[in-house]
Amino acid sequence: MAGPAALVVPALKKHTATVIFAHGLGDNGAGWVDLARNWRRRGQFEEVAFIFPNAPNIAITVNFGMKMPAWYDITTFNDLAQAHDEPGILKSRDYFNSLIKEEEKKGIALTRIVLGGFSQGGAISLFTGATCQDQLAGFFGLSSYLLMHGKIKDLIPADNPYKNTPIFMGHGDQDPLVKYEWGQKTAKVLEELGWKVDFRTYKGLVHSADPEEIDDLETYLRERLPPLVICNEYSSLDMQPNPRKRKEHPAPSVGTKPQSQSKRVKLSSARTIVSQTSDKALNQNGDLDVSSFVKAREYEIKALEASMGASKRSLTTRAFQQIPRELRRRTASHNVKKVPKRLRARAAKEMKDDKTPTITARRRQLTPHMRLRVENAKKLEKLGARAKAMRDQLEKGKRGEDDPESLTITTKRAPKTKENTLNEPAKPQSKFRKRQINKSWLPTHLYHAKRAHISAPKEPMWRFAIPLTPTEKSYRATHRAGQTRGCVAWDLSYMSTIGLEGVEGSLLGLMRSLSVPEDMLTAKKGQKWRRGVRFWCGWVRERDADQGWITTTEIVWCVAAKESQGKITEDDAHLPRAKKTKRKALFRVHPGAFLQLWNEVLKVAKIQKPAVMVEDLRFEIGSIEITGPGSTEALVGILQPITNQEDALPDDPPTKLWSSLSSVSNPASLPVNALLGFEISDPRLRHPPRTVKNMTSNDDLIQLLSSWPPDFSQGAPSLFDSNARRTASRLLPSQKSINRRKGDALAGEYPPALTTDPQIPILLLASRPENKGGQGSWVLLLPWKCVLPVWYSLMYYPLSSGSNPRFGGLQEKRQNLFEQGTPWFPGDFHGTKAGWQWELGEREKRKADWEKRPKGKRIEWESVDLGSGRRGEIGRGWACDWERLFLGPSAVSNPEVDCSTEAPTTSSLKLDTLPFPQSGEIPPSISPTVLISVTLTCLHRGIPVACARIYRLPTTDPSLREQWLALASTTPKKQRKEQDAASFPRLSTDAPDHEKREALAKSLLASQHAAESPRTGRNPPLQADDPAYPPVPEEEDLIGFVTTGNFNLGEGRGMGIGCIAAARVLDELRSRRRGGFCVVREAGMGLGRIARWAVV
Repeated sequence: MAGPAALVVPALKKHTATVIFAHGLGDNGAGWVDLARNWRRRGQFEEVAFIFPNAPNIAITVNFGMKMPAWYDITTFNDLAQAHDEPGILKSRDYFNSLIKEEEKKGIALTRIVLGGFSQGGAISLFTGATCQDQLAGFFGLSSYLLMHGKIKDLIPADNPYKNTPIFMGHGDQDPLVKYEWGQKTAKVLEELGWKVDFRTYKGLVHSADPEEIDDLETYLRERLPPLVICNEYSSLDMQPNPRKRKEHPAPSVGTKPQSQSKRVKLSSARTIVSQTSDKALNQNGDLDVSSFVKAREYEIKALEASMGASKRSLTTRAFQQIPRELRRRTASHNVKKVPKRLRARAAKEMKDDKTPTITARRRQLTPHMRLRVENAKKLEKLGARAKAMRDQLEKGKRGEDDPESLTITTKRAPKTKENTLNEPAKPQSKFRKRQINKSWLPTHLYHAKRAHISAPKEPMWRFAIPLTPTEKSYRATHRAGQTRGCVAWDLSYMSTIGLEGVEGSLLGLMRSLSVPEDMLTAKKGQKWRRGVRFWCGWVRERDADQGWITTTEIVWCVAAKESQGKITEDDAHLPRAKKTKRKALFRVHPGAFLQLWNEVLKVAKIQKPAVMVEDLRFEIGSIEITGPGSTEALVGILQPITNQEDALPDDPPTKLWSSLSSVSNPASLPVNALLGFEISDPRLRHPPRTVKNMTSNDDLIQLLSSWPPDFSQGAPSLFDSNARRTASRLLPSQKSINRRKGDALAGEYPPALTTDPQIPILLLASRPENKGGQGSWVLLLPWKCVLPVWYSLMYYPLSSGSNPRFGGLQEKRQNLFEQGTPWFPGDFHGTKAGWQWELGEREKRKADWEKRPKGKRIEWESVDLGSGRRGEIGRGWACDWERLFLGPSAVSNPEVDCSTEAPTTSSLKLDTLPFPQSGEIPPSISPTVLISVTLTCLHRGIPVACARIYRLPTTDPSLREQWLALASTTPKKQRKEQDAASFPRLSTDAPDHEKREALAKSLLASQHAAESPRTGRNPPLQADDPAYPPVPEEEDLIGFVTTGNFNLGEGRGMGIGCIAAARVLDELRSRRRGGFCVVREAGMGLGRIARWAVV
């Protein structure tokens, strides 16, 4: 037949069966393709290919001779049983037989082929199936009838050998076109001829298909074309397939489409919803038929429900791929225990269907003693659960939990304050107790556990499990978030806090003993700090012994009781306070120097009159630091102040000011060392947070920052009160109760506040970097147990810039300080005790890395060529060898043999540091072992790295010194390009031709003149392979070592931070610049790079 090509929906798996479906009068094959797609979305008949043939356009008598798609001509609708176009019927039968033969040639068995159709297509299918010379799997007809039933007996093979082939017929009892009686008569004739006919009646159905009818057809096809179990033949038992091996991809059969195309077909089918055309709801006269309209809508609703389920089942992603990439565990693809509980059932099913090799837990056999212990533990657990349930029931009856408003809280006796005693961490949960034997977890450890690399379990840092860096690459991302867009947050709860309480005179005397500047203690400069509205950050040192510097610390005073009662004017700020009034203060210090400072503070506090009470607030006060343009916005969005009308100050309280700071893009724009203290509500009640709207104009913000009302209205922060901290931690509700309250709230609204909600005391410190124009940071102090709820809200806050805050580890903290040109304590302060201990630990790691390498890839320290006939590295290459620098070569033996990393025991080597600019003028005499921290900026190429040697310019060889100075005066390539661009500005495209030629000639002459001129001014620097490149200075010009170095993304060049001996650069320190030129050489390399150093 000369009709359009048939539409084929290929099999998704190995092609083992075929269904041929013929359309009705005036229709085409595309009208029934959605039938196969619907089954595909539900995962049915994936081994079956569907063929939808298209009838040719022929003249139809009942249509006044007009042409339309049809399998044969129809002369009248009154009696279809008598109006037969025998030539057309036989011609269509031959066409369907040819389709069956083509499938047989593809390797499809005839017993795996089903033929059927609707209306006229069903009639020709019944006729073809009944007269077929071969046995098919089955044939069916929907709303159809039997053709040539008077002559069909002569066309059927003798004794009907294939009469056991079942036939399916469906018909509506309200069919106005193909009458219901004709369908019944057809079934009766076929049964008389010996076939088994399953005739289904559908009440109220007109001449169309019904979802119930389609379901029955699906059942029929599933029975006739069950999935085949393909078994390969093996010659021996040794060749049996491995049941644990993944199933192989099905090989494409002849005539099927590639696997990628089949996948696209499957996805397209899963995303298509079957619908009916509008003419299904119209009768023969074109009027709306209500019953048909309802049936059509019912069909579409069921199709929509089926599509929703099928689209979910047809997903190509695995369960473990639903987890964010940074949270996935390495074995999540084959171990369901590494997948969250909500996805474990789906993951287990996928692994079973895909035959994924899984992990089987190996459990050793229990000994009789161990079995007895397990049984006793189970009994004790049951008894404990029963006793706990009884206690809960009794407490519920006493407290009346059914009415939250009438809930009475029975408070326990407050624990006694541990004066002058080290604090111990709280007892961890039993399931995590073994993991915290030698260390403590931070409050946010469970958040960081899968998102960051944590310090080694057996090598904790300062007795904490500290996140080192995120598991994903984050160097550039951290730079962008911290400097240009977004923000970065760190959990700094490992920072130690020391609480002091005593009369103001004793506290001032204690701070004076720790070398806090006198102008901060008595002069007007420290007036706001002493009142408690600002904080101070600086260096403290030992009182006795050698009076070495300890560390940098932040000191915060608590606002006096009288000042917290009302607004203070500038005239009242200088009035004296009562001598016996006790005040409180906090010391915030790095954990590496905590014990040293604690012992010093404890020693000094005891000699004060009256004595000062010292309290260890570790594990009671945690902290979060956040920096970046979006840091203030994020904090304003999650920290909701609680205003108590009874205790609020009359004018401009900090709670009123806080919401006006959302538009601040740099905390450094706030007053120097500003602080804010107030109480906030539980941020989980407002989770997920919403982006705050900026309601403050720029003029109002400038006025607010210039006046800064909290200097006169700041009350006493509740964070200084131990009862407020413990109450907030104790009243913190569980996550289940929070979820219950959020579920009871109206849609889109937060749950209302209750009187029993905790008031979390916080203290915000706004700091600014050393360099001008850098990004400042916020430090949030709050109770230890309240850190995690605030942290989760902070991480999920939607910034107005279109991202969420990033979290950082210890490396990102060092990176942030490095890009600001600020040394990191303790790693960049080797002159302190904590810094020296850090250097000893880093030495061991670098030495172990060097020893791990094969000898062929190790750096041979003795063979390093330093130029001018010098060979051998200066000191130990993996260390900042201060022993070699100050004590000479005799202090350290052969570096290949003596690799001791112990601290120097020689009394002549006592390292100390000289903090700048706190120390003011340079003292007239400086100890040779005093170190000072400097920043290093490479003038040309090169990137400083840790342990690199720092030389001053040669002092004994004037010619070599002139070579290095000449190299420093050359212009880098990047700067030359900028100068060229400034000298020869780009002309516009519409400039006259003579101006373009003149500009070109000037640039060519200038480049030629620069090439012929001597190596000064704008000339490029010497390259490292140039014979005239100067060698590094002598060992006597060695002044220090690089402690941190990398490529600074903010500056666009290599930079570093190091320590140098202050006594060897006294002239440069006393100059106005407080810096100079130096030569930096990487350990193990003989090439030096010119750089400029400057005091931090």
